[in-house]
Amino acid sequence: MNKSDDIIMKYTVLLALVALVAGTEARRALFGGKQCGPKSLHLPDRIRPEHYELLIKPNAESMTSEGSVDIHLNVIESAKGWFKSLSSKVSANQIALNAAQDFVEIDESTIKYTDTNGKSIKVTGSCHDKDFGIFVVTLEKNLEAGSKGVLHLNFKTKIQSITRGLFRDDSYSGDGKMIPQIVTQNEPSLAREIFPCFDQPDMKATFKLSIVHPAHEKALSNTEAISSEKAPDDDSKMITHFDKTPIMSTYIVAFAIGQYDVVEKTIFDGKVKVRINAPPGRGHEAEQALEISVKGMELMRDYFGIDYPLNKVDFVTAPSFHWGGMENFGLILCNDKFVLTSDDPKDVIHHKGVVAIIHELVHQWLGNMVTAKWWRDLWLNEGLTTWFGYYFAQEIYPDAEIRLDRRIGTNMDVMVDDIYSRVRRAKIESTDDIEETFDGIMYNKGSTITRMLRDYVGHDNFKAAIREYIQTYTYKNTEVPDLVAILDKHSKGLNIAKFIDDWLDRKGHPLLIVDYDKNKNSLNVHQHRFPRKGKIDGHWIMPVSVLVSDGADENEIVKFNLEKTADTIELPSWFDAKKPGHFIKVNPEVVGFYNVAYSNDLFSLLVEAIKNKKLSLFDRMDLLKSIYTLNSRNTIDYIQISNLFEALANEEDALILQHMLQIAEAPEERAIVDTLLDRFVEKIGFDVPENYGPFHEDAVAYLLEYLIVRKKNPILIQKALSLFDKDATKLSLALRDPVYLAVAIEGSDEQFEKLLEHAQTSKYYNEKNRAYKALAQASSERSKQVLEALTNDPVPFSEKSERIESIKV
Repeated sequence: MNKSDDIIMKYTVLLALVALVAGTEARRALFGGKQCGPKSLHLPDRIRPEHYELLIKPNAESMTSEGSVDIHLNVIESAKGWFKSLSSKVSANQIALNAAQDFVEIDESTIKYTDTNGKSIKVTGSCHDKDFGIFVVTLEKNLEAGSKGVLHLNFKTKIQSITRGLFRDDSYSGDGKMIPQIVTQNEPSLAREIFPCFDQPDMKATFKLSIVHPAHEKALSNTEAISSEKAPDDDSKMITHFDKTPIMSTYIVAFAIGQYDVVEKTIFDGKVKVRINAPPGRGHEAEQALEISVKGMELMRDYFGIDYPLNKVDFVTAPSFHWGGMENFGLILCNDKFVLTSDDPKDVIHHKGVVAIIHELVHQWLGNMVTAKWWRDLWLNEGLTTWFGYYFAQEIYPDAEIRLDRRIGTNMDVMVDDIYSRVRRAKIESTDDIEETFDGIMYNKGSTITRMLRDYVGHDNFKAAIREYIQTYTYKNTEVPDLVAILDKHSKGLNIAKFIDDWLDRKGHPLLIVDYDKNKNSLNVHQHRFPRKGKIDGHWIMPVSVLVSDGADENEIVKFNLEKTADTIELPSWFDAKKPGHFIKVNPEVVGFYNVAYSNDLFSLLVEAIKNKKLSLFDRMDLLKSIYTLNSRNTIDYIQISNLFEALANEEDALILQHMLQIAEAPEERAIVDTLLDRFVEKIGFDVPENYGPFHEDAVAYLLEYLIVRKKNPILIQKALSLFDKDATKLSLALRDPVYLAVAIEGSDEQFEKLLEHAQTSKYYNEKNRAYKALAQASSERSKQVLEALTNDPVPFSEKSERIESIKV
């Protein structure tokens, strides 16, 4: 480049910089007059909210709401410093915040900005960026660093009929009457569909809400109501004012309006009220949920070592809420099926409901008090919380098969899908990207990563680190390195950063290939990515456990950290692979998130251990699921799955039989399963063993449904119809499914009509769903009648649309 070219280049760059910082009008001219806001999902952090004064006036009849908000703002960076990055397209005289244009209509004539001296700064314009849900207010003059002010806006909002933002989800009272209810769902970025706000998790602030509502209804919010008076313009309405919240993110701002029966208990020496707000006349249905919540809160305070910060926690139920649960600070929203039970003596909260309740309570500490700075680090909220949810739930109900469901249910199932996905997404560039982050990989794989992390650093060290993490970052935002730094303090010499980063960022999960070295009496372990395709990209760090057994008295767990692609593990001197009964099982009880491929010699030892009934249910299921998965990816010889089925030829456990049925393909495999099903009909049928918990009962129901629908088993069909005629409500909830199914498909017209009437008249959502689910599979002659009844049934429940879609007319 010659000197003249150099001068021209510098002059051009200077003009571009001048144009960029010259002001709103100049930049709009530069971008063709279309520029509005930062053109990014992120808001500029130059202006941050400190406090919101929010008034909401919902109208359930018109499905609209009015409101106003005063947002107290803090300008933390000067225009000069702010423009050093040259990444933002918002001027020093502009305020960028979130408002979804399709849902929130801002009255631009009401926009005001007042500084701390009470002086107004003229508003000269505003604009919407619909793509990113951003609303920009332009002022007459720049806002200087260190200044503060209040932004006021009036707005109107749509009340939605689907479960997002501000929505209506009516409940039904104990006498079957419809009760209007308005509730909110703001996670992950839906607060902007209710009111103008800084709607990202690191823009924390305090909130004071005032809700206008019908006088005969009750308003609830994150904090306790501190006063209530008649609305000045309508005697039929009340205004309820709520206490100031802690510093928190917009996605956990919440309120609910409806009529409620309340059951409550006071805990922590009278400092905290735990309340379940049930529909009128149904408070007794929430007693078990209250018991679960109280026990959970006490366990959490003891483990986390820090008090719950509010003076109450409310639960509100919503029958159509498809998320299951939402952890709003102090006002948890749950689907009815997880919180309410019926008058039916067999109706208890399913173990999944226990986990759901505990999960949302854990979030009060991990997610609400300490919050991930951005959605890319969602594992800090959901991965940690999901594991703790299972952990505390298991402590409360050790016989509910919660651990069994987690390890051989959800965790194994998600491994099937975990091939090309990551827990932590590489990029999040839209609200759709944010919502897609909340998937099974995040929750279930993220939970197992947490469990392995605990094993890697040690249980006591992990507990101490989690306590310090919460205490250090209460009411703050964090990123993964913040947790890593604390874990490093409590676990010297371990590579915590690599452990977490690899498990969050690396696609898929490990495959350990193991074989036995008889000369050294050692186990050779080689690590690969599953499936074994393409170039190997590094390796994971993982704690590995190996059960070494002589099949009798000697059983030893060998533990080590696998920190490279291959390692050799010395085995106990008493182990001898040539001796009858000796075997090795990697990942006993299915703690780690990885598949294991055994050499044929090692696998033959496991086959003998199964025949001799020396492997636990966890380990038998692990082999069955992992060997099938490996065979489907051509990672092992088919002979292993064939030998495994032969070893399970005398299996009696319904969970194992259920999975054998699901994966059997070859004729010899099907023959083994058919024989086992015949024994199942003879020994179990509808007589569930007393030692079976809810997870096992679900497996029994699955087998019964298969035998009734697919095999047309006459013994079971007749038994099911007989049970229905006697009184199906005396059966456990799980066994009602196959009974109702038999009636829908094989029952007489009289039995069919009786079941249809039961579906229509039952006031319990779970029972309605159960009956309609079976009726949806009725013959084409009956399906029109079912569709009409279901479509006209006024009672909402979360699976109603799914049931309608499943009916084939």
